[in-house]
Order: sequence, then C-alpha cells, then structure tokens
Amino acid sequence: CSLISNIVPLEIPRMGGILPATGQTESYNKFDDGFYLAGCNKGYTDNNDGTITDNCTGLMWIKHGLGLGANNGTTTTWDNAIDFCNNLDFAGYTDWRLPNYKELFSIVDFGTQSAPVINKNYFGVKPDRYWTSSVWKEHREYPGPVYYVYTIDFSNGKTYRVNIKDEPLTDFYILPVRGPDGPDVLPVTNTNQYRQGDDGDWQKGCNLEIQINEDGTKTDPCTNLMWQHVQLDGAYCSWEKAVEYAENSDFAGYRDWRLPNIQELLLTDSVRYRGLSHAWDYWSSTAYYFDNNQHWYLGNYVKRGETKTSNQNHFSFHWDIRLLFVRNIDD
Repeated sequence: CSLISNIVPLEIPRMGGILPATGQTESYNKFDDGFYLAGCNKGYTDNNDGTITDNCTGLMWIKHGLGLGANNGTTTTWDNAIDFCNNLDFAGYTDWRLPNYKELFSIVDFGTQSAPVINKNYFGVKPDRYWTSSVWKEHREYPGPVYYVYTIDFSNGKTYRVNIKDEPLTDFYILPVRGPDGPDVLPVTNTNQYRQGDDGDWQKGCNLEIQINEDGTKTDPCTNLMWQHVQLDGAYCSWEKAVEYAENSDFAGYRDWRLPNIQELLLTDSVRYRGLSHAWDYWSSTAYYFDNNQHWYLGNYVKRGETKTSNQNHFSFHWDIRLLFVRNIDD
C-alpha cells in the first residue's frame, strides 16, 4: 500500500450510532473496534414471558434456544425451520419468523471470550450453527443458478453458506424473531426469494435508497454512515496498513475516516450497496476474541458474505486490493 506514516492519535469519544455495537470493548490495537466503540451500546430487556427485546434494534427474540419456542432446542432442516417459525404462537404473538442473517448476526457478541458468543445473561443457545432465512442466488452458466442459505455459528460468530439444493436435509438450530414494532433499524438484506416465508419474501428492514454524493462518497440514510471505496496501487495490504491508510485519509475533505467494524462491514453485502463493495475481501476493525492477533474480514472473493478471521499481518494476493472506509455523518 502507498501510505503516509506518523499518525497522531486523537482522543476519540465513544461514537453514537444506529447500528448495534459489536460488543468488543477492549482495544488491542490503536484505531481498532475497541478504540472507537462505534454503534449503539448492546442492551436487552427480559420481558419475563420467554422473550427478549433488543434495546438497539427493537427486535424481539425467543429467550430460551432450548425451549418450546425454538423447536425444543433440536436441529431441523431449513424448510422446516421456516415453517416452524412462521407457524409459531408464543407469548401471545403469532408473527414470528426465521431471522435474516443481518438480524441474527446483530446479536453475536464479539467481546465475549467463551462460546456461545452471545450475551449469556439473556440468551440460552447452543455453541453451534443456526439457520437464517436469507438466500443468496449465485449465477452460473453451468449447471445454472446455485442457491445458498446463510447460517451463523455461535461457537465463534462466523457466517457460513449452505447449498440448499445439494444439502436439503442439513440440520441446524433455530432462534425465532419478530418485529420490530417501531421503525426498522437494520437495513434490508435484499436477498433473493427462494420460497414463501424466507427473507426475500419478508423483505424486513430499512430500505431507503443509498445516496450517491457528488464528492465520491455514498451515504446510507438507514444507518447514518458515509462510505468511501478505496482501490490501492499495491498487490497486498495487511490489516495494520489498512488501518493506517484509513486514519490518514482526507477523502472528500473529511478527516474522521476509519476502518468499519464487522457489524458495519456486513451491511455492504447487499444489493443496496451495489457499486460500493465488490467481489473482494475487506478488512474490519474488529479483533477475533479468541486470538486478538487476528481480525475479522468479510470474505467476498470466493464465498460471498462469509465472515472470517485472519492474522493481522496476512497479505491478500489479489490483483488489486479493495478497502472500505466509513465515518459517522453529522446528526
């Protein structure tokens, strides 16, 4: 990367934000996720009826992932998971559904150092993979389109894809969700509809159009985040250099660019962000809680939308490197 050195760090107050924070509160490296603490402080309300409400998103969740509201804590196929949630009558509510992958990812706690990676004071889930309702259609000339369903692993927080046609009988756990009853906080995923009752059918989430600004930036009115897409002139870029590049950027006259955390970065895996993110891997500022020498990145190069971790000195040997920088816009 072509970089400017000798960054002078500033005293950064905790940032506000519409999106939930990652939960990472310890800073392992200057300018990382724990340094900025961007986002809405994670917090939950126990409704004392077997449900939990996320104070940031307004989403209501089944509390006991091993109870009646979650298929008695047993695994099931994706089709059965959707049907179970859509037909669930629990705590006086009948509008339960299988969460999309951004909703389920929003309750992963990236600050915990023991599995399952979730706030254990409120949720009882297995340290295992859970279904989401989101389907990604991958276009191929032969043998035709491939449909992948996203899952999230609460043993480590990573997202994985399952080929729904090749593996229709694969079993994972479920955690139903409903709401929010107020305005949508999380953006819509814009994933494809594969069947009735899936994410593409529900289309839950904020769907305000991304604003393309004359200065080359893009603003998401759903999240109050401004984005900058960067193409470097080198053939590789470590995490440390990516952070340094973000901190030195004065693109469009702004000096408060930063590397996005993993919650923010996952947002870009969406049709709404078409033209901003591409089929490349992108670093986040979030450290891997089990090994803080590793950091999370969004893997779009081989398996789109999968979140992974890598050593911070790892070099990506693609033809060119893509970075995404973000800043909070003024209220």
